Amino acid sequence: MNKVYKTSEAHRARNKVWRETNREEINAKARAKYQTIRESELARNKAWREANNEYVIARKKVWHAAKYASDIPFKLSKLVRHAHLRATGRRIGKQEAIDLLGCTLEEYQDYLESKFQQGMTWDNHAVDGWHIDHILPLNESGTTLTEEEKLKRIHYTNTQPLWAKDNIKKGNKLEEDNDV
Repeated sequence: MNKVYKTSEAHRARNKVWRETNREEINAKARAKYQTIRESELARNKAWREANNEYVIARKKVWHAAKYASDIPFKLSKLVRHAHLRATGRRIGKQEAIDLLGCTLEEYQDYLESKFQQGMTWDNHAVDGWHIDHILPLNESGTTLTEEEKLKRIHYTNTQPLWAKDNIKKGNKLEEDNDV
């Protein structure tokens, strides 16, 4: 048979005073317990990922491909970051890419869409469809640009959607150079 314990008001008051006086100690014990659980959980997760590395990589590839195909701002973030890598040889994060671009990724999407030529959609943004062209190339042939000049050329106003064949024909030269 279960005993029912009745606590008196005085007993509850003593407990409350004790908890208030020992709050730091109680919190420290709770943090230590949480930290121990968290560390064991992280170790268990790391071991699982190492044991299932091929599966983890395959899942990441599937997730990334789906996200890249369906989320235009995500795609633009990747493209801007890759353009920076090609221009400077240095990787950057999403926020630095947005700062260099000069607008949000959603605004950049709207900007490019406003420049679409007949037949351009996000579905045909591909190797054989249309490209995002840098009007002033990031790496101009025949000249040496400083990193500062290259970073200025990443700005969204220096880009335009251009059909792949026209962009490949243009190469990394200024448009005036192509007319000769």
